[in-house]
Amino acid sequence: MSSSLRPQRWCAWAGVVFLVLFAIGMVVAHFIPPPSANQSLGQVQATYAHHIDRLRIGLTVMILASGFYAPWSGVISVQLKRLEGEFSPFAYTELACGAANMLVVMLAAAFRPLRDPQITQALSDLGWIPFIGAFVPTVISNLVIAGAILTSEKTDVYPRWVAYLNLACVPLLLPAVAIPFFKTGAFAWQGALEFWLAAVTFFGWFLVMTIATLSAVNRQSAAASVPA
Repeated sequence: MSSSLRPQRWCAWAGVVFLVLFAIGMVVAHFIPPPSANQSLGQVQATYAHHIDRLRIGLTVMILASGFYAPWSGVISVQLKRLEGEFSPFAYTELACGAANMLVVMLAAAFRPLRDPQITQALSDLGWIPFIGAFVPTVISNLVIAGAILTSEKTDVYPRWVAYLNLACVPLLLPAVAIPFFKTGAFAWQGALEFWLAAVTFFGWFLVMTIATLSAVNRQSAAASVPA
């Protein structure tokens, strides 16, 4: 038991590394606020051509950060398995959702910024639309975490308020379904109901789940009488 708890803590702390690196990458790339979905071909090309090294560095940091998502999701899956027992579909679903998060296409757009502007615009769209709009893995994570907590009789893993928090995140992420239909306004990928609401919801959820998971591992350690 003692040999399994330290790696769990490392994996939980990987969530903090992810948040810090990802935020740094977005700031360096000047993706806060994001470029408008309504940019002209020339404006899109200029976004990727100007300060190209800064953009490449920021995107590379974001990609590196995304690797830390996997161990974070892994330790949550371990804790969900404690709730479910031997047969644990929620835990494995969470693990699959954690594997569904990577960011590569926008870096491709920045790789050759002086190519045909239509190609650069297409690669940019292929980057931003999934980045903001691919909310489904996170929503499924919210649902399976809540489901595992609420259907278990165990109270020493995650408290029930964690389930309700996850359920509350679902409607806050659902506006992303409108991204394909808007290039301006609140429902565009740079809008208040898309980028900003999603960013606050996701980062807040991620931080709370990291703290809750560290607490769950500590309770597991105490129950097993394993020194911290």
